[in-house]
Amino acid sequence: MLRNDLYRGVLVYGRTERIYRAGKRSQRRRDPSQWLRREAPEVRIVAEELWRRAHACMTKKAEAFKRAASGTLIGRPPGTRTSRYLLSGLAQCGVCEGSIFAYAQNHHAGARVGWYRCHLHATRGADICTNQVRVSMRAVDTLVLDAIERQVLDAAALDACLDEAVKLWEAEQTPAAAARAAVKTELRRVETEIAALEQQLVSGAPWTLIAEPMATRK
Repeated sequence: MLRNDLYRGVLVYGRTERIYRAGKRSQRRRDPSQWLRREAPEVRIVAEELWRRAHACMTKKAEAFKRAASGTLIGRPPGTRTSRYLLSGLAQCGVCEGSIFAYAQNHHAGARVGWYRCHLHATRGADICTNQVRVSMRAVDTLVLDAIERQVLDAAALDACLDEAVKLWEAEQTPAAAARAAVKTELRRVETEIAALEQQLVSGAPWTLIAEPMATRK
């Protein structure tokens, strides 16, 4: 819903185009710059301001995740589509760099068995990706979780991460703290000058002696 322009009252045409590949008719996604858009306020159900705020929030969350040199996202940002499978939509195919998805099938013994395999090969065939390998979901998940427990949840590694986080936080706070200290120093100086001028007024000093420093402060 958060990525469907229809909810904000915009109809989009021409997202895909028909092509022929290896004698078979298929569809290819067009570049967004080629899409046709038409305003349709009568179908809007999400206010524009709410839409913009939601997308700004998603963009901010996504920026917290690193990307590979190719621009591929490393990690699954919060607020995006989630999966009940550990690596589905997160792992990449080593051949086409497409997503690895989870698939399940009924075993002859009656139990459901899960596999990871290349989504493009499974849905679009060997013409798109030749990687037909499938691996046991249970075996791969166990290896990944064991590696996380050994290398990420290790006490020494966590301590190092916390130390680095504290250093980064302190580095961000230093300029702000210095600015606050400078403002407080200037405020105390101005308050001291005001008190001195008030004292001169009370003691009956000539106005000319007070007006000149006041004009200088403007």
